[in-house]
Amino acid sequence: MKNKNMLDRQTDRQTDRQTDRQTDRQTDRQTDRQTDRQTDRQTDRQTEFDIARGIAMTAVVFSHNGGIPIGGSFITPYYIALFFVISGYFYQENCNYFYRAKTLIAKYAKYSLVLFGISLIRHKSPWVINLIGIFYGRYCLFEYNNTRNIVFMNMENHPLWFLCAMAVTVILSGILIRKLKSLISVIVVFMLLAVTAYILSFLPVLLPWSLDTAPVLSVFMICGFYLKRYDIFDSFDRSRIKIPLFVFGSIIYFILKKVNRGINIAVRLYGGNERFCNIVMYICIGIIGSFLCIVFCKIIKSSLIGKLFSIVGQHTIPVMGLHVLFYQLVLSSVNLSQGKVGYWYILINIIIIIVCIIIDILIKKFISKN
Repeated sequence: MKNKNMLDRQTDRQTDRQTDRQTDRQTDRQTDRQTDRQTDRQTDRQTEFDIARGIAMTAVVFSHNGGIPIGGSFITPYYIALFFVISGYFYQENCNYFYRAKTLIAKYAKYSLVLFGISLIRHKSPWVINLIGIFYGRYCLFEYNNTRNIVFMNMENHPLWFLCAMAVTVILSGILIRKLKSLISVIVVFMLLAVTAYILSFLPVLLPWSLDTAPVLSVFMICGFYLKRYDIFDSFDRSRIKIPLFVFGSIIYFILKKVNRGINIAVRLYGGNERFCNIVMYICIGIIGSFLCIVFCKIIKSSLIGKLFSIVGQHTIPVMGLHVLFYQLVLSSVNLSQGKVGYWYILINIIIIIVCIIIDILIKKFISKN
């Protein structure tokens, strides 16, 4: 009897061990599958946002170098807002926003000093104004159409105003996001930011580092943060009426951009006659346009064009910092003005984008080795 009981116990132990091992394996498999699914979702999301950044960055390059050949009037009203919406989407509530701002400032300083050194070699004048412009972080001093304006960014560095604006907006948005507790508080803050921007629009000068437009840009960044918090894009995908919603949003966007023309946030032009309603319309244009663009990017993310724009979207800052310089170098090397380039500027800009990406990849590889 004793031997039989011992055999039964050993059998039970072996059975328990086998059961535990099988359970552990099943649990591990389920965990791996869940992890893989989460990783795939994060990758998919990252891909579509890279595509959106790539589209916007390509539009920026063409708008500075000869003009956007197709759909320029559609994308230019919102393409700057899109960068801030995406930045807000990936903002972590507990992150150190001062560190993020310092990173942007460091990149701004790096590209500014490189371009300043090249301008001295090329004898670009006036170098004193260019140096002041680096610290001021704005394209010009007065409103864009002022005949006595002082242009600070004369050394092919005018796209870099964006990094200054982003640094300031990251700090302002980071402070506000931590204070917001409810949807009502978000709406109230949006209204206060719009009113603040309207008051600042009466200043005779453009404030350094886009301090006067940072309230509006913060609306876009906070909006991006809440788009992720409430999983709006996934909810939109699951909606049975997503196609009618997309069409309706497109109609609203076209109406608003038709009414509110002349947008150039770099020099504090919100469109129209710069009334309060123009600021509100610009905010709506930026949010709706960014949302429609990201939804469109989700549709094309598996296509070849989507993959190409995704590559551009992973190297936006180098492209932003160098594209104007390279374009002017090409024109001066062949002794051509913009009016005589013709449609060759399209090919030139594509090559410039590719060169900027290659430079960025090589620099990152060199840094990683050292």
